[in-house]
Amino acid sequence: MPWQRRWRVDSRETWQRIIAALREFEIDFARNPLEIIVREEYVDKSVEQRGLFHAVCEDAAAALGDRTPGEVKELAKQIYFGDDWRHHSTEDLTHEQYGMLIETLYRLLAGEGIVIPDRRQ
Repeated sequence: MPWQRRWRVDSRETWQRIIAALREFEIDFARNPLEIIVREEYVDKSVEQRGLFHAVCEDAAAALGDRTPGEVKELAKQIYFGDDWRHHSTEDLTHEQYGMLIETLYRLLAGEGIVIPDRRQ
């Protein structure tokens, strides 16, 4: 398995230490090129968010009366991800994206005139 190294950068000093460490790597770049990706820190969805989404799906299913919580979840995914929703998983969403999925479900219901308890508070 290829090796990898990941750092969390939260200060200029940490950034400088990482740059210095990278300079020390002894790698044959011709045989083993590197890929360096710099992005904002990934924050995964929380257990609480996951529970909230499933609770909102249950509330929505009860309010709709003709759908199961699983069907409501699939409907929310269709709206959130769009036409190719079957190729996406809510497991891949970040904390922020999962929050938007929950918001999408609340808006979908409100647009249909369906009011459920706001569990986000």
